[in-house]
Parts: sequence; C-alpha cells; structure tokens
Amino acid sequence: MTCPVPGCGQDHLEKDGVLKVIHGIETSKLVYDYMALLTELGVSMQSDAIGNRKGAFITRLRDCEECYFKGLWVGLMATPEEIVHDASGERPRRMLAKLEKIVSETVFNEETRLSATLVGPSSTKFKAMDVLNTSTHLTALFLLHRSHLTDMDAKDMYAKALKHIHVEAAHLKYVSEALECGKDKKDIICGIRSMRKDTYPPKGNTE
Repeated sequence: MTCPVPGCGQDHLEKDGVLKVIHGIETSKLVYDYMALLTELGVSMQSDAIGNRKGAFITRLRDCEECYFKGLWVGLMATPEEIVHDASGERPRRMLAKLEKIVSETVFNEETRLSATLVGPSSTKFKAMDVLNTSTHLTALFLLHRSHLTDMDAKDMYAKALKHIHVEAAHLKYVSEALECGKDKKDIICGIRSMRKDTYPPKGNTE
C-alpha cells in the first residue's frame, strides 16, 4: 500500500511488519496509550517536584505536550495511513509546532497557544514553543534558565504544570472512552471544547 501522505509515497506496511500491527490497533486504544504515557510522565514529574529537580522537570514538559496533541490528532483527525506514516519516522514529519497548530484550529477552534507570542519579565517577548524546544535540545540557554529559576518560581511552575497534565490526561481519557463507545467524532470534539472552556480562560482574558 503506497503511503498517501504528500512527499512520501513509500509502502510502509511492506517495509516494516511492526507498522502492520500499528495499522490494526483500534484508535481508542492508541489514544488510551497516549493518556497512560502522559499519566506516567506526570507521576515522574511529581517526584521531580518533590525533590526540586528543576531541570529534570522542565525537560519532560515537551514530551507531555507531544502526548496530548498526538493523542488528540490520532483520535480525532488522523487516518490510519497517516498514523502509520507518523510511526514510520519517515519524512515529512509532523513536528509539535505544526501538530499543535492544526489540532488547535480543528479540535479546539482557537489559535495556537504554544506558538503565540507572550511577554515575560522586563517586557521580553517569547513563545512557549521556544522554551519547550530549548529544554529538549539542552542548549546553554536552557542551562542558564535552569540555574536562574528561583525555588519560589519553580514551586509555582510545578503546581501549574502538574495541574495542566492532569487536565490533559482527563481529556484523552474522555476521547478514548467516547471512541470505544462509537460516539461520533464531531460530538467528541464538541465535548472537548466544552471541557477546555471549563478549564482555560477565554481568548483575550489576561487575568
């Protein structure tokens, strides 16, 4: 079977037997597994927070976002062929920035948050995605950020991030269970939007 993803054209199922297994896995199970992994990361990060391991905690944040957005993409947007292509690791690859953008637009009906320009201390502009990428690549900039993060600021970060992970895991659990029950994807998306409105402030609310 020729991969329909533009720019690929390979026969993934013929090339790798493991991808045949992935092709046969129910979508609800894949979403559940992303939820389970996200939960495991949260437990590990809770331990890092207790030990005040700032660097270790921050380096997990991108993986958590990857689990969340990949889970929603797999469950509500991707075709079986796209899922197989993504698992193959072949190009073109769907990186987190692009993944978050299309999920935000299609599932949340809102603009991207991770790539939005924010204003930090001293009116410094930055993007959440830049911070996530810096911690992933472990550049000297990340080391500087880690060393200057106060214990008080770290404590606040721990609390907010762990709460965020708990909410995202709940979203994936809902999607997995709804898919398993045969619920229409449009109805599931409406449910996710409702859950997010109960958690996140409307766009433009800076309080």
